Amino acid sequence: MEHVITHLNNHAYKPIDITELMNISNYEKYAKLANSRPNVVLYFKRNKTNNIYFKTANATDSANCYFMNKNNYLTTIINDTMDDNLKRCIDGFLELTNEINDCMICYKSIIRTGNCNKCFYRMCYDCISKIIEYDTTSNSINYYKYKCPQCRQYMTGITIHKEESN
Repeated sequence: MEHVITHLNNHAYKPIDITELMNISNYEKYAKLANSRPNVVLYFKRNKTNNIYFKTANATDSANCYFMNKNNYLTTIINDTMDDNLKRCIDGFLELTNEINDCMICYKSIIRTGNCNKCFYRMCYDCISKIIEYDTTSNSINYYKYKCPQCRQYMTGITIHKEESN
């Protein structure tokens, strides 16, 4: 975990461990806090009291860490080392990367892609928009989901922001 914290600090993010504070009644509070502070990354490790959030996010049983930033989240496996896949996933989650990637569906080269949290299958937003479907509404916010074409795991909790045109 210390490699991830160092990586976040190097990119001017302040990581805050909320594992001991997190419970069923205050998730919304921390989600709003993460949304209002874009340079803060809140994270918690899996335990009995917060396991429900890993299940809600359809995280694999081996995922042991949940990150929140802006209105985005990432569930992933954190070990003693930080490999390139984890680094790429964290950078994508924080929208830090300018790396050109190929969509694994249409094979277009593009900077901004979405990744499956389980198998890191990479898709461009055009391809995701073709497979995304409505999931639920909570606090007047519509949430969407899509099934990874590779591993068939659902990515849930996705909100859609309309870009403003001038």
